[in-house]
Amino acid sequence: MTVFDIVKKNLKGNIQNYLFYFLSFMISVIVFYTFVSLQDVPEIQVRTESFEILRSIIFQASFLSVLFVGVFIWYSNSFFTKRRKKEVGLYVLLGIRKKTIGKMLFYENIILGLSALLAGILLGALFSRLFVMLLLKLLDSPMNIPFHLSFDAIIYTGMVFGCMIALTSIQAYRLIYRFKLIVFFQAEKQGEQVPETSVPYTILSFVLLACSFLVVYRPILDEPIVILGLFSLFTITGTYLLYRSVIVLLIKEIQRNKPYYYKGTNLIGFTHILHRIQGNTQLLTIISLLSAVTLTAFYMGYNEYDSVKKKAMNYAPFSYQYTSNNKAFDQQVKKVVEQDKQHPVLTQLDIPVIQMNGDISAFEYIPYGYPVNKTTIRILSCSTFYQIAKALGKKETLHLTKDQAAMIRPYLDYMNSNYIGQKLILQGNHTLSIVKTLEERIINWSEPDLYLVVSDSMFKELKEQNEPFLYKTYRVKDQEATRTTSNQLLSLAADKKIELSTFYRNYRMNIESAGVDLFLLGFLGIIFIVATGSIIYLKQLMEAYLDRDCYHTLRKIGTTKREITIIIAKQTLFVYLLPLVIGILHSTMIYTILYPRGEVFTMNVLTSIMAYVFIYFLYYVLSVYSYNKIVNSR
Repeated sequence: MTVFDIVKKNLKGNIQNYLFYFLSFMISVIVFYTFVSLQDVPEIQVRTESFEILRSIIFQASFLSVLFVGVFIWYSNSFFTKRRKKEVGLYVLLGIRKKTIGKMLFYENIILGLSALLAGILLGALFSRLFVMLLLKLLDSPMNIPFHLSFDAIIYTGMVFGCMIALTSIQAYRLIYRFKLIVFFQAEKQGEQVPETSVPYTILSFVLLACSFLVVYRPILDEPIVILGLFSLFTITGTYLLYRSVIVLLIKEIQRNKPYYYKGTNLIGFTHILHRIQGNTQLLTIISLLSAVTLTAFYMGYNEYDSVKKKAMNYAPFSYQYTSNNKAFDQQVKKVVEQDKQHPVLTQLDIPVIQMNGDISAFEYIPYGYPVNKTTIRILSCSTFYQIAKALGKKETLHLTKDQAAMIRPYLDYMNSNYIGQKLILQGNHTLSIVKTLEERIINWSEPDLYLVVSDSMFKELKEQNEPFLYKTYRVKDQEATRTTSNQLLSLAADKKIELSTFYRNYRMNIESAGVDLFLLGFLGIIFIVATGSIIYLKQLMEAYLDRDCYHTLRKIGTTKREITIIIAKQTLFVYLLPLVIGILHSTMIYTILYPRGEVFTMNVLTSIMAYVFIYFLYYVLSVYSYNKIVNSR
């Protein structure tokens, strides 16, 4: 037999293990090719306002995907290395030279890797049209696009994954030179010690996890970054000790409950978990923490995308707004807006605004770069406020006396400051008391974004000292699609050096950022789930091969196939369920830090969790099936 005959025979003989590795590797190639090819699609360049930013984000996502795939490939090869040691030892005993064995392992890895790479690139190219249409749908620019083949993406994907395949193939080649002959035959006899219980470590684990809970729900600081840092420190250490000590202590307590421990097959299942927990501690800890980060990132991406329109409306309630100081320009704007028959005008308002300096030293929020004792304040009358609220379909009631005012919350006030009860001194020694905070904006953002609503009598008094300027505003139908009109008005305003804001511009910037983030997070999430799920799956296969003789012994002493299947299902459930539950709990706590206004249990979060659980359930079923087939087939 030639070397290639042996290689072909080995690939056929190990098709169950290699097939799963092949599929996982192929999916990773498809995702990476998709990321890279997006940069060369003309339709995306045309439909996005900030394509260069998109290109940068895609590059970063590509880098992250390579890291995930690299870890998966490294772990997979360590599994195959351990599985092949006995086989390699037999080749040595048969007199095959080490160099020939090394070539055989090298060729196997090359063939498997290149096959997955070619299949991934081919499928990535075939489905690229679908992925591009999905991205454009998320960007609110759906359209049919022709098939596009990116040769640059093919070359780049081939180079990156080709390097991975070459490195792992060299590692496989070196296997024969790294161990002595005796090691090859003892590879599957290396057992794991039962870990010792530690009451101090158990207590410390609960204390650290309780501290991580407290810093979220009873924060002693107002800095989210500091809270997140403390939470991360407590959570990482506490989670590791949870697996390393708490789980061991719980299993040993179950062992002391003799009636339950000796009932059915509980003894076998818990004993197996206890002997394997030490080897699984680091793996389960890392997967739990990475699951928390991945889920949180997807929650955030989903939440940001879902709230794009709401944020755009808060930033720019009117479709078009500008400061009127030129009647000729007013007529030009009116003409452009009215010519857009696809987006008829719903409302047109002229909003008089008084601009004065004021002392805001009592406020928690201070606009960046403005002196606290001389900051620009813009003032609207109560009657004007009601006109705006009616035009925007808002229901607000204000009852203001002459010395009272309502504060429109600034768009950049991320601290959610409390303005009620604060005093504000306007130029001319007019002191106003803030009695209400209006959470929803009624006028487009403009720096420094400090707007007050005062009574009509106060506005009239201030008007005598300060001539109001006029905001011209338009609200049109389907303002999310006013690209042409918006660009025309912005160009016209730039020529006249007039400040003009549009709903469309802000909406597009937000939808593109959130849409791309959600798209990339979704694909990165796929890579992560494939990588971590595959790692757990391969770990279970490794344990199945190590425990095969033990299960055969159980069969000989009378244990039925059904009982062994139940044992396998229970112990495999532990490996999948524990990191999943802990990861979900951690992710909801992280989300609470970032969104402290009670937005944790939204439909977006629940949908993300259910999708994650479903995919891991599929891995669980596959693991039970494969494990059972290895140990319970005869």
